Amino acid sequence: MTWHGHRFAFRVRVDVEHVEAQRYIGDYRLTRVAVSNLLDTLAEVDVTVSFAVLGITAELYPNLIADIVGRGHEVYGHGMFHREAFAGRTLADQRHEVDRMRSSIHRACGVQVDGLACPHHGSADENTLRAAAEGGLTFVGSRYRAEGRHRPDGVTSPGPICRWSCRGRTVAARPTTRIGGPTGQEPTKRCSVPTARATSGSPTSTGPRSTGA
Repeated sequence: MTWHGHRFAFRVRVDVEHVEAQRYIGDYRLTRVAVSNLLDTLAEVDVTVSFAVLGITAELYPNLIADIVGRGHEVYGHGMFHREAFAGRTLADQRHEVDRMRSSIHRACGVQVDGLACPHHGSADENTLRAAAEGGLTFVGSRYRAEGRHRPDGVTSPGPICRWSCRGRTVAARPTTRIGGPTGQEPTKRCSVPTARATSGSPTSTGPRSTGA
């Protein structure tokens, strides 16, 4: 993709959450229509994006989520119900939501998501990162600030969650991006580039993650 002769990259995240369509528009079914139309449009311009999916939406529209994956887009989690924010809840409660979210999305499309885009504008806390790490996730997009550690205290599961400060927020990245040191070491680089790719032929599967609604 070019702009005035220069190549550039950016990350587009689409939240798939029928409960919000019901809340703001009054008809949850419009989620299926809107996402289907968006997929057709993206196919026309040969662009792949990232879809953050509610677990309950995956249960309601499994074929829609499978279609997203089938068209080459990335899918990761956006929580289970979009009710309470993650922040402020017990570790057990957050871990239960992470596990059920992953299970629901996996049943819908066959993908074991490895990331969480926290709902309620990125509201999260230490328990959120702990629940994510223990639940097998490798990145969390949130506003939670906790610089200087790759993992929450006491977490020993594989696949460290790397975090660093970017424009007043904490952004997470998969270990494969190699922007942080090994587990237990300080991050080695600050975020200063756009947060993903919009390219043809493959989903936006690399690059740091930024927070969203």
